[in-house]
Amino acid sequence: MKTSLIEESKLYFGNNIVALDPRIGLLKGGPVGPYLNADVDHRQINYGVVGTAESLEKCKTLVRELSNPLEPVDKSTYGNLGFPGLGKKSPLLFSLITDVSWEQLIFTEEITTLTKISRKEDQRVSLINLFENKIKLILEAESRPDIIFISIPREITDMYSRKYIKDIKIKFADKTDSVSISKAEGDIDFHNIIKVIGMKYKIPTQLFLIHTIESILDKIISDKERTEYPTEDPATFAWNVAVAVYYKAFGTPWKLTKLDDNVCYIGISFFRDFSEEKQSLQASIAQVFLSTGESFILRGEPFEWKSSKKDRNPRLSKEYALNLMNYVLDFYCSLKKTYPLRIVIHKSSHFNSEEIEGFYSNKANVKIVDMITLNNYSTIRFCRNGLYPVLRGTHIEPDSKEDKSFLYLTGFIPALGTYPGPRIPVPVEITRYSFDTPLNKIAEEIISLSRLDWNNIKFNSYMPVTLLLSRRVGKIMSEARSKEIEIDPHYRFYM
Repeated sequence: MKTSLIEESKLYFGNNIVALDPRIGLLKGGPVGPYLNADVDHRQINYGVVGTAESLEKCKTLVRELSNPLEPVDKSTYGNLGFPGLGKKSPLLFSLITDVSWEQLIFTEEITTLTKISRKEDQRVSLINLFENKIKLILEAESRPDIIFISIPREITDMYSRKYIKDIKIKFADKTDSVSISKAEGDIDFHNIIKVIGMKYKIPTQLFLIHTIESILDKIISDKERTEYPTEDPATFAWNVAVAVYYKAFGTPWKLTKLDDNVCYIGISFFRDFSEEKQSLQASIAQVFLSTGESFILRGEPFEWKSSKKDRNPRLSKEYALNLMNYVLDFYCSLKKTYPLRIVIHKSSHFNSEEIEGFYSNKANVKIVDMITLNNYSTIRFCRNGLYPVLRGTHIEPDSKEDKSFLYLTGFIPALGTYPGPRIPVPVEITRYSFDTPLNKIAEEIISLSRLDWNNIKFNSYMPVTLLLSRRVGKIMSEARSKEIEIDPHYRFYM
C-alpha cells in the first residue's frame, strides 16, 4: 500500500493575493472581481426584494445588519473568524443597495386569496404565478437590479408545513411518487421553481425563509437563539451569503492556481425528466469547468433507461455519449476558440464499454480522456495516530488494484489547525478507466475542484464541484417547467 499527501490547492484573490483559507484571502485582497486581472474597485450590488410587509422589511433589516462587522461566536463560528461587514470600507469591496422601485409587496389580500383556495393544485399554480408576477414587476422598473431576494413569509410556509417535520420546505410533489408528480403537473419544489423563473427572466435569485431571517436577527440584535428553527451563527451565515451573492451578481470571489489550461473538466450526472409521462425517462447534465474556475451547465437530451436489480444507475449508449461529448466540445470551442488538449470526466457511476468508446470517438480527436468514477460511500476507513483524523489530501493506493485508490477530501486541515467536521471523515473512492495521466495528477485536480463551491465559505467541499454542483443542478432540471425555457449555462442561476 502506498500513501502520499497531496499538496493543498491555493486560491487566487484580488490584488494578486494568494491564500489557502478563502476568508483570509478575501480579507487581504478582496474578490478577484468580474474579470481576471481587473483592477479591484468597490462594487455596488443592487438587489430587489419580494415579500409581505413583514418579511420584506425584515429582509432589508438583515441586509443592513450584514453591513456591520460580526464577532465570531465561540465554538460555533466556522474557523473562529468574524465577518468584516459590507460597505465602502469593507475589505470585501462591495455594498448591497436597494431601491423602492425594486421592492414588490405581497399584499394581505393576496395571501388571504391563496389560503382560501381549497384545491391544492389550484393553490400551487396561484402561488407560483404570484411570485413570478412580482419578479416581472421588479424587472419592469427603469433599471434592473443585479439580484432579487425572495423573502418567503410565514403565512406561505405554514400552508405547506408537514406534521412532525421541522424542516421548512415548500414541496408540491414527492419525487418517488408518480401519482403526486402527475397531480402537480411536474412541479416538485418551490425553491427550484423560483430558480427556473429567475433563469427565464435572466435574473439570479436568493431565497430566505422568514424563520431563518428572524433567527439570525435574534442572535445579532438580542444575542438570543431560537430553538424551534436553529440556524448557523451570524458570522458564518454572513460569510456564506456574501460569497454567494457576489458570485450570483456576476462576480468571481476567487480562482484556482493549480488547474491546467487547455483542459476541460466535466461532471456528468443524471436526473429524472418529469416533463414527460414515461417514468423511465432520464436526462443528463454535463457541468463544464475551465482552468479559470468558470462553471457552465449543459443539458443533454432525454433517453429511456429501465433500471434493474443488477444496475440501477443510468448508462449511455455509444451514440449518446458521443453526442454529449461533441456538444461539450462545441461549447468549449465557442468560449476558447480552440478544442482542449485533454478531457477529464467525473461520474458517480461506473463507465461501461459503450460510454468509453463514445467519449473516445469525439469530434476533436482528443486522445487523453480521463474517465473517473468518484463516490464517497466507501465502507473503508483509515486511522492515524494522535487526536485528529486523517489529514485532508491523504491519498492511499492499494497494492492489489491499479485502477482504484482512496482520497481524503475531508479531514484534519493544517491551515485551520483542526478538523472542521462532525464525524469520522470518509475517503472518496477513485476508480479509473483510462491511464494516460498519472494518478497523483488526477488526485491533485480533485483536491483543487473541491475548493470552488461558492455556496459557502468553508475551506472545501466533501466532493469535487464537478459532481457536487451537478447534483444540485439536477434537482432544478427535474422541474417540468425547466423544459419550457431556454436554459442558461451559467451556474449562478442555479444556486
